[in-house]
Amino acid sequence: MKLIILASGKGSRLKNLTKNKPKSFVKIRGKSIIDRVLDNSKLFKKTIIVTGYKSSLIRKKYKNHLIVKNNEFNRSNMVHSLFKSAKYVDCDVIVSYADVIYHESIIRKLIKANGTNIPLNKNWKTHWFKRMNYDEILNDAENVIIRENQIIEIGTKIKKDLPKYQFMGIIKISKKDFFKMYTFYKSLNNTNIDMTNFLNEFIKKKKGLIKVIKYNKYWFEIDNQKDLAVAKNSSF
Repeated sequence: MKLIILASGKGSRLKNLTKNKPKSFVKIRGKSIIDRVLDNSKLFKKTIIVTGYKSSLIRKKYKNHLIVKNNEFNRSNMVHSLFKSAKYVDCDVIVSYADVIYHESIIRKLIKANGTNIPLNKNWKTHWFKRMNYDEILNDAENVIIRENQIIEIGTKIKKDLPKYQFMGIIKISKKDFFKMYTFYKSLNNTNIDMTNFLNEFIKKKKGLIKVIKYNKYWFEIDNQKDLAVAKNSSF
């Protein structure tokens, strides 16, 4: 199994912190976000890092890993970055955003799981309410609907009540589903589609089934300086 880390974004909402370095180089308690993700690389036969902004810095520091550059990072999204790795995928993969931190045990759970799986965080509201108020969460969070341990809708607008779960920026994709997704992505002809909307479209078109792993340990996403402060001041 291989680990794919999506690290192409600029992280402009972190302002001066990413002026001269990738977003994933920002440190939380003395350790960069990407190094926290790479703690899991020991569990895989190979790690692929998909870069974009300040790619040379990542290539220089992590030369022992396979570096793939998304040259269109300024005009594309996470899904486009993911499929830049397609020619290196010859087995199941676990995909992780490079701006999230989480407990290592979720990666171990995904490795053991069969097929394509998405972990959903059950305790997401705990730290989200430290990041923003209720109305802001309604606008920023995404709806997730599950049935019989499968995702039937993800990434859509929350209409009223906050969902029980939230996408963590991590997904295990079987080799078979990876290439089904790749074919589907090319048919969309949309390099700007975001990950959850892409997954939602994939599910709606009945291209594949995505199972759920419910998870309750810590998870933080770092989009801006408030998020960074919340993570730094939280216990994990």
